[in-house]
Amino acid sequence: GSEVLLDHRTAIKVAYSGSERRLVLLRGQAHFAPTAVGPNEARPFLVQVGDTSVQALGTRFNVNTLGGMTDITAIEHQIAIKVDSAKGTPRILNPGEAVRVRDGTLEEHGSSSALASAWQQSRIIVDRLTLEQAAELLARYSYQPVTLMPGAGGGRQVSAVFDARRSEQAVDAVAAEYGLRVRTLP
Repeated sequence: GSEVLLDHRTAIKVAYSGSERRLVLLRGQAHFAPTAVGPNEARPFLVQVGDTSVQALGTRFNVNTLGGMTDITAIEHQIAIKVDSAKGTPRILNPGEAVRVRDGTLEEHGSSSALASAWQQSRIIVDRLTLEQAAELLARYSYQPVTLMPGAGGGRQVSAVFDARRSEQAVDAVAAEYGLRVRTLP
């Protein structure tokens, strides 16, 4: 059968029907390994994120939602991506290719299969994210809430690699690098 591996604080909704296998990614990140369409399974496998749908044309891919954008990476075989607001045919991604969907637009994204799968090895890779997006990402792995006060990020970008099992140390490192103060609330 199909398999889905969910990252921390990720939520999906299963919406299978007689004509399709649809999952809705509500928040977070997931790795999808659907059973291929073939003699034993005729229904297409789709992942919906907002107005974007990803159809498996092969077997493995990763979808990550963060800060109003969605990163989609083909890991094995191909996937087809369609943004409802975009005209034309779906965009086909080959293994190792990635796109970012932001404001209904597909953008090339330099992600790789290894980068997209790093969370499965307990690594948090922050790659050119704003401080706000980095805080949202680190919050997935933290036992304490992680928020950035409005305006504190100032559009600054972060790139770093952290151990997901030590998210509090990651928060402290980002705060020290950018002159931010960490407050732990009771």
